[in-house]
Amino acid sequence: MKYKLRLMKLIFLLLCVTFGRAKSAKEYVVNGENAKIGERPFQISLQEGSSHFCGGSIINKNYVLTASHCVSLLKDDAVSNIRIVAGTILHKKPGSVHKIEKIIMHEGYNPSDSYRNDIALIKVVEPFKFSVETRPVPLPKQHESTRPGSRATLSGWGYLHLNGGIPDILQKVNIVVADQNKCREAIDSAERGFTIYPTNICAFNPRRRQGQCSGDSGGPLTVDGKLVGVVSWSYKDSDCASTIYPGVYTRVAEYVDWINKNTQ
Repeated sequence: MKYKLRLMKLIFLLLCVTFGRAKSAKEYVVNGENAKIGERPFQISLQEGSSHFCGGSIINKNYVLTASHCVSLLKDDAVSNIRIVAGTILHKKPGSVHKIEKIIMHEGYNPSDSYRNDIALIKVVEPFKFSVETRPVPLPKQHESTRPGSRATLSGWGYLHLNGGIPDILQKVNIVVADQNKCREAIDSAERGFTIYPTNICAFNPRRRQGQCSGDSGGPLTVDGKLVGVVSWSYKDSDCASTIYPGVYTRVAEYVDWINKNTQ
């Protein structure tokens, strides 16, 4: 019973990480396309039972990088019911399934302060076996900058549209990295009380609704093959993936030292 209550609280949290006037029951990669086999070999599905609820990225044979808000309410007795699915573009047909050994949330994670430090590590019991379909994603250097306007790729298994279902095939979409100051101004104009920190990176498509919602939470944003962002939160106007308000990610380059320290 305690586990079920915590799981319900976790699901509620994941549904509330996207803010705005319109809120959907589920969230999704908007206007993406099917990923090809081996195209995003680091992408994992975090599942309760066999139900996908968050994404993540393989960073080495033992660890996955995800968002703290994906795992913040999971206690020891709940972890045994969570699995990581890897090596596939079909979340219902795992290439491999991995149990969780431990979860390391960033010690500065603060959901009350714009989901600051929204990053976490998951260690798997059985190491990943690398192949064409299962490989780690390269990390940037500590404090490495990402130029605004850079082409970025987001992927996930979220809902395809407001009232739609989860796709069988992993979705991907190309968007652009937003100017940090303009992102801050846009979010500030829409959502008082939320801040864009230097530890965030923003991305969107200013011409078409393409991008994230929190069903893709914890998933990867890559630029030139490197993991630059972890899906954290976003603001919706009439729908997800606003052309005005960029999606907000945890900036991986600000946490590389923390990642290395905790995965040694």
